[in-house]
Parts: sequence; C-alpha cells; structure tokens
Amino acid sequence: MKTTTRLFAAAFFAVALIVPLSAQGLAMDAEIVYVDGKDLTVLRAGQPLDFDDPIGLPLKEGDQVQTGPKTTAELRLKQRGAVVKLSENTVLSLKNLGQGSTSLDLLYGRVRSKVEKLASKDSFELRTSSVVAGVRGTDFGCDLIAPRAGGPAAAAGSSAAPAAAPGGAPTVRVYCFTGAVEVSLAPPAAGSAGTAAGTQVPATLPLPAPLLVEAGRMVVVDLQALKDAPVPEALSSRALDEDVRRFWAANEFVASAFASPAPAAFDFTAAKVGLKRKNSALAGGLALAAVGAALEISAYLVGDGDAQLAMILGAGGAVASTASLPVFILALSIDPLAPAKRAERKAER
Repeated sequence: MKTTTRLFAAAFFAVALIVPLSAQGLAMDAEIVYVDGKDLTVLRAGQPLDFDDPIGLPLKEGDQVQTGPKTTAELRLKQRGAVVKLSENTVLSLKNLGQGSTSLDLLYGRVRSKVEKLASKDSFELRTSSVVAGVRGTDFGCDLIAPRAGGPAAAAGSSAAPAAAPGGAPTVRVYCFTGAVEVSLAPPAAGSAGTAAGTQVPATLPLPAPLLVEAGRMVVVDLQALKDAPVPEALSSRALDEDVRRFWAANEFVASAFASPAPAAFDFTAAKVGLKRKNSALAGGLALAAVGAALEISAYLVGDGDAQLAMILGAGGAVASTASLPVFILALSIDPLAPAKRAERKAER
C-alpha cells in the first residue's frame, strides 16, 4: 500500500511539473485577429494547417501566412505589440519572433505594420529578398509587386499583386505614415544564388548607406535596375504617392485595437465562468485524491486485524488515487479566459 501511495505522489508531482511546461512550450508567438475573405492558408513546416475558424488561430515562428484573391488578414504579434495587415495575394513568413528581435519576410504582395515603441536593444524588421525596413516604432508599409504581363508594374491602387512578365523583376516600395523607418539594401544570404528573377545584390558589390524614411515619404527600389547596375545607387526618398495613401485609407486596420487590449472591453462574466470550471475540476481532483489517501490509511490501520478488508480498502484507495490524475490534468489544461476570448471574438464579427 505504501508503494502505491508513493507511486501516486510521484506521478502527481510529475504531471504538475510537465503540464505547465508543455503549456508554456505551446504559447503562441502571434495570432490571426481578423480575416476578410475565404482564401487564407497557413503553412507550418511546409504543411498547411487545418482550421475551421482562422480568428484566434495561434501562429508560431517559422509559419507562413498566405492570402489569396479577395482575402485580407491581420496578425497580432505577442512580444512586439504590433499589428500586421496582409493585403490580398500576399505571402508573409514569420521568420523570427524572439523577445529581443522580430523579423518578417515579405515574399510577395503588400503589407502594413503598426509597431509600438521598442526598447533600445529591440528590433523590428520587414525584409524582402533585397530590401530591409527596420523600425523603432511606427506605422509603415511595404510592397513587393511584379510587373503585369505585357504592361507596366502593377497598379498601386490595386491590392492584387499580378503575375510577373517573363524575365521581369519586382519592385519594392517602402513607405512611412507615422514615425520613421530605416531602409537598406540586403546582401544575399550565404551561399544563395539569388531569386528566380535574379534580384539579389551580388555579395561583392558595396552596398549604399541606409536611408531614414520619415512620415509622408517613400523609397522605390527597381530590382531589375538594381540587378543591372554595376554599382548599386544610393537610396533616395520621395513624397508618398497618393495612390498608396488612398489604398490604405480604403483598407485601414480593423483589429488594430488588439495591439493594446482595452480592459473595458474584457468580459469578466465569461472569465468567471472559466475560473469556476477550473476550480470545480481542481476540487474534484482533490476530493478523489483525499478519498484515495483516506482509504489507503484505513487499509494500513486495519491490515493486521482483517486482511481481506484491508485489501478491499487498499484497492479502492488505488482506484480513487488513479482516477484523480486525469481530473488534475483537466484542471491544469483549462484556460479561465477561454470563454471571455470566445465571446470577444464573436462580438468582433
């Protein structure tokens, strides 16, 4: 009987330690807070995730978010207090979501980011194959668009990013609405042969100095001209194009308030329901554990006088102790805020 009690105690403490650590390992780095449209794909380790409702879907470092035609999405990054909006026909990779630095890779399309002021040692970068936009806290956007087949570059007033003409190279545009963003050309990755369109800067060429782009200004980098130039020209800014301003005025953030959740909007009633469920599960687990311990003690006390009764009591104690384990696991897995989060998401829709 003593051996059973010791095994139960060891198992309980192991579960108490492992479950919180597992929950910590599953903590989300980002989440989807708004989607308009039905063509949304999230790739994790190269495989599409299966989900019924994308709102609230947890995202991890390394995930790739893709929007198709007539679909836009907004992401909230947990550590940075940033909201990122993807226009339609956009592919964004969450490359690095560490506590000290954040790096997003725009593979195609157009995005806009609102970033809260960062600590002095923190960084937030939005990258393409050849351009890096680094911010300290600002509202800025970036387009990586390809020329239309048989025509000029994609119209900036359209959210779509059309297919590239054969041999054509995309254009990168970085623009700032508030604050400032530092734009620089990026050297190719080690061992990289460049993109399919040959748009990366050769590693042997000296790169121009970074350029600070202030509010109301933009930088346009023609990647084909960059490829053909013997030496990359210095970056220069110009006034923000009106078509860019009009596009984002018509496609403003919907879930930007999520970057700093307002306490007044929190549903405390729903949170109390979740807390009540957690407490009930804990109470049930404790009750079963107490019954099991009581039966084990009773079996020990009557063991010398009535061996058969002691065996029955011991068996009952073992069953009760074992039954308490899944109840404790259930209690530890319950998120008291889950009902409030569901109610909040439903209200947003």
